[in-house]
Amino acid sequence: MPIAPEFFTIAEQLPEGAYELRLPDGFWVLKVADEGWQSEGVFVEVFGGSVIEAPTIFACPFPTVRVSVTDEEGKPIKGIVADETGKAVETDEEGFAVWQIPPNRPARLIAASLDRKSWATKVVTAEQEEVRLRLQAGTKVKGVVVNPSGQPIESALVSVWAIWDGMAETVCLLSQKTGEDGQFEFTVPSDAKLQLRAQKGSKQLLSQILPAPSLDFVKLVLQ
Repeated sequence: MPIAPEFFTIAEQLPEGAYELRLPDGFWVLKVADEGWQSEGVFVEVFGGSVIEAPTIFACPFPTVRVSVTDEEGKPIKGIVADETGKAVETDEEGFAVWQIPPNRPARLIAASLDRKSWATKVVTAEQEEVRLRLQAGTKVKGVVVNPSGQPIESALVSVWAIWDGMAETVCLLSQKTGEDGQFEFTVPSDAKLQLRAQKGSKQLLSQILPAPSLDFVKLVLQ
């Protein structure tokens, strides 16, 4: 354990995979924390400001899962796959993509058709080799952004943030600017809880987080 429990530092990267760290006295555990890579912890002790040779850390990439996206009838379709961190990729023409899954925790994958009209989501673990995301037609959410006097606000940025059971934070799915009439329209996953956010200049508004079907038509008042 380090002297300060909350202490965290990043190694200076040197040529050919070497690294250098300057640490206070104490016992430390070193791990590779690069995106998509994992390693076992290596323990070192620093005492009296001593200089020690940095130990070799053996790292390997996260396990991968083959993801397939299909339409409602189970036919492969090109789409978009994302996770709760916001990372997103397009599948190939046959609906396939390869995704890295952290070995120590499950990941929620979210799939959408290219027109963002159909959605699917599933929690995936590193033990799985393949997972199918079968798209289902989404739910329409319409609304209008107005000022305190009830007049529509044009070109306000409206975004949809979603959360599913087991997730700690919402993830942004879609965004668009309102038209001259201040209105907006999205097609969203029917099984998600959603939050609408509107912004125009310094004015911002966050709606309550509610199930998708309850957001049929929403009035957002920018103060």
